[in-house]
Amino acid sequence: MNGDAQRILNLLLQRYERSKHFRAPGESARGVFLKFDRDTVPEYWDEHNGQRRADLNVAVGQLVARGVLSVRASRYSRDEIERIDLNLDRLEGAYELAGRASRREHEQALAAVAAEWARRWDGWRAEFVQAVVAALESGARLPAGLRPAESELLTDLCRALEALGPSGLPGELPRRIFSQRSLGFSKRLEEIQGSLLRVLRDYWPVPLPDDDREALAEVGIVANPQHVLVAGPVVLDGLDVGAVGTDVGLAASFVGRCRVTALSADRVVTIENLTSFHQFVEKLPERTVALYLGGYHNRVRRQFLLKLAAGGIRRIQHWGDIDLGGFRIFAHLARETGLALEPLLMDVETYRTYAPQGIAFGDSYATELERLLDRAEYEQFWPVITEMLHLRKKVEQEAVVIG
Repeated sequence: MNGDAQRILNLLLQRYERSKHFRAPGESARGVFLKFDRDTVPEYWDEHNGQRRADLNVAVGQLVARGVLSVRASRYSRDEIERIDLNLDRLEGAYELAGRASRREHEQALAAVAAEWARRWDGWRAEFVQAVVAALESGARLPAGLRPAESELLTDLCRALEALGPSGLPGELPRRIFSQRSLGFSKRLEEIQGSLLRVLRDYWPVPLPDDDREALAEVGIVANPQHVLVAGPVVLDGLDVGAVGTDVGLAASFVGRCRVTALSADRVVTIENLTSFHQFVEKLPERTVALYLGGYHNRVRRQFLLKLAAGGIRRIQHWGDIDLGGFRIFAHLARETGLALEPLLMDVETYRTYAPQGIAFGDSYATELERLLDRAEYEQFWPVITEMLHLRKKVEQEAVVIG
């Protein structure tokens, strides 16, 4: 069987798998066919390449001889094909001839994987694999962009979800180590990362950051271990951070087990960007603890912030970009910690001072920004958002100078 015959047969099988015959055999009188017209098979009608028509005639003849399809000749010429029909009574032979597994076999394999993990889990992970089973049963679109032939991918996704557990990793784990331990190959996570993120964004109990790196960090998977940077008058299990005179990097494992044993501060300031954090620490106000969030905060940094709050600090301020991302980070931090945060240097006066150095934004960005005016969690920013919509500029944190 030549290449043309292989291509034609696969095209017919694809049409069959999208037809009613596949989901409900015997319920449709319409056959599975391919018209040989100028739109569907334009090369067949190329007046400058008569050999192409002859080649396609040969290919169709091979398939007819194998009994997997029938041909209807043109009413105007017996040498021209009007259409070809797949022989639905010879489907098994057609798949064998095409050298491919049927969609039904792929779906059965995918369903078996999903059902196996559904028996082990509850919660959001169970919702994901149960949705796979339900989609296969109903013929609906599979969740997270899965395709029927991807049972191996689903297996690896489930192995990764098993390693994450119902609430993410207890600490932080480098991406390649996580991949090696859960998937048996250090680079496999990179290969399935897009699919894993789709699952997490669709089924994780709370919204994840838009940035892929930050979304993975939220569940404990990081490119490399990241230290929590802190400065100010706090003592952690005998480690006197204030005595160092600058910021200190704390490993995630230490953050998880340490206790706040002494605290001589009235407030904590969480800072979104690294440059601004160092700028703030150079002129650190008295009785202030500064905590670097690393862009979007993750669970380790929130855990440390909650320990500081439990140590007696009642005033917690957040300093970030005066833009859509900065407002979202503030709201997410407040929501995930339950703390009453105050914005710092994210007000109308600060915005007006630095707007001349700001970055212009367009209509789509303005639309996203305007939507925040309808959400109560952004009420503290409504005045500055209104001003931003007027001036059409956003201000990066690094532009703001600490006095």
